[in-house]
Amino acid sequence: MANILIACELGGNLGHLSRVLLLARSLRARGHRVAAAVRDPRAAAGLFGPEGLAFVASPLLKPVSPRGPIGSYAGILAGFGYSDPERLGSVVAAWKALISRTRTDFVVADHAPTALLGARAAGVVAVSVGTGFENPPASTPLPGFYSGIDREALLATEATVLSGVNRVLATLSVPTLPALGALFDPSKVVLATLPVLDPYGPRAGAAYFGPLYMDEGEDAVWPDAGSRRVFVYLKGPAVDTVLRTLARMEDLCVLAYLPGFAASEYAQATAGSESRFRRSDIPVRIGSVLADADLVISNGGHGLAAACFEAGVPLAAVPNTMEQRLTGERLAAIGAASIVEGPVREARVVRAVERWRGSRCRAARLRGTATVQTADRIAARIDELWRPITDINGSDTQYWRGSAGDLLTFRIAIEE
Repeated sequence: MANILIACELGGNLGHLSRVLLLARSLRARGHRVAAAVRDPRAAAGLFGPEGLAFVASPLLKPVSPRGPIGSYAGILAGFGYSDPERLGSVVAAWKALISRTRTDFVVADHAPTALLGARAAGVVAVSVGTGFENPPASTPLPGFYSGIDREALLATEATVLSGVNRVLATLSVPTLPALGALFDPSKVVLATLPVLDPYGPRAGAAYFGPLYMDEGEDAVWPDAGSRRVFVYLKGPAVDTVLRTLARMEDLCVLAYLPGFAASEYAQATAGSESRFRRSDIPVRIGSVLADADLVISNGGHGLAAACFEAGVPLAAVPNTMEQRLTGERLAAIGAASIVEGPVREARVVRAVERWRGSRCRAARLRGTATVQTADRIAARIDELWRPITDINGSDTQYWRGSAGDLLTFRIAIEE
């Protein structure tokens, strides 16, 4: 039995929190004690509270203004101050303290690169679980996000980030990294995705565990009016334009889940088309949506994109982030999605909707594996990595002192 800390850092949306909860359930079922460190404790409270999952706010780096286009994952790290050893060092030290004071035996990092460094500093084994975006292939330089990107520019960014990381590790008397890719050791990476969705392309010899997302919520209830069923799950500045455009397309029947979009704005955008629109204020179960949907319009989040691919339902992606864009591009390359380029205008939305008129996507039609089974397989892999440690150490006697109380005490200590 291990004390396992699941760490979230750069990923703060519902998809990451859902992944944490699914993994926590499977790890607990295998006898482990689990707690989490999360980017947004307020969002986590509603999800984790009913399950009794202890959590604390993650130590975080504040983003800095990028000096140029972000060309690779190294550029993302630079955008969070990884080139500044003083800024980075304080947060690595905070992760180390959290890991040590909670007697964590094993760290599971979900888009949490600084937690990986903190685990190194604490002498604790860590595994990085993710969709592939946050676990790039360990090449030098790390793969670029765009085709034709200048290799020298990638190397230059990576060199500044690696220098900052190694200065911090040296200060903590921890062996330095020979290359930034060493932070993403393939033997300590769990790819919770499908090869076709890997933003860097399929990796030779890699094990893909399948997508991991939570399919819970209310069942889909579609409006009575309209013939073509479109599910809209969007955040960001494009929501109003998308809704107004769909309201003008009179054959559409729209079910929408729009976190953070004001009710007054929704009413204005859909005025005159209320009989063809229904808004859900809580998450809708993906399986029930895809059973009848003709099209999904979303930002391109990994979980919903993977579900669409497996069900053979086309996706129109309106990306807000680089990860979402890369996911959309991977599916577009095989004819399973289209991308609504920004700035989002009515004509572009109409084109994306009309692109799929009259047929469902035939590029996929896979039989999806239940995400609980995916979580169980990942938990088994974590067990494989953990068991050799207990065998070498000769026992499994460490324990979590106080569990939630310890985390609360730690939180109070660092806030003071």
